[in-house]
Amino acid sequence: MVDLLALTLTQREPEQDTGESAGFHWQWLGEGVLQCTPVSGYEKTILLSAGIHGNETAPIELIDNILKDLFAAKLMLKHRVLFVLGNPEAIRQGVRYLENDMNRMFCGAHEALAVDVETRRAAELEHITSHFFHTSDVQAKAYHYDLHTAIRASRLPLFALFPYQSHPY
Repeated sequence: MVDLLALTLTQREPEQDTGESAGFHWQWLGEGVLQCTPVSGYEKTILLSAGIHGNETAPIELIDNILKDLFAAKLMLKHRVLFVLGNPEAIRQGVRYLENDMNRMFCGAHEALAVDVETRRAAELEHITSHFFHTSDVQAKAYHYDLHTAIRASRLPLFALFPYQSHPY
């Protein structure tokens, strides 16, 4: 079993960087990044990211629970998933971000900022994400769910933001 959250919090790497468990292959791709692929194939490629804001702990715990259930065979993996804990140092410090809001750094936006821990991490995550989706089965549908928690009260008790889709899924 790979405990992604515990390894991230303690700045450690697993003893091995690949393995198989409960019907899926897993691969450690770097701090806070774990790729899991079903042995029997898949129809969807999913990126689940959390911890882009280090003080939003509920989504981090959700990913931790999903991974624990997968490794314990309480859940069966049917799709290729990349689990990402986005801003490890902010997570460890329990702060939203260190210097700049990583949530605003993707699609190359990090290049316009001074180089720091978070801009380097944004560039690294862009590279990992691009590789993940480009090495996916071309027939697989691709999804990215970036999990956050609200920091202010909402007029709606529950809500989700769903990005524009140019294709009918």
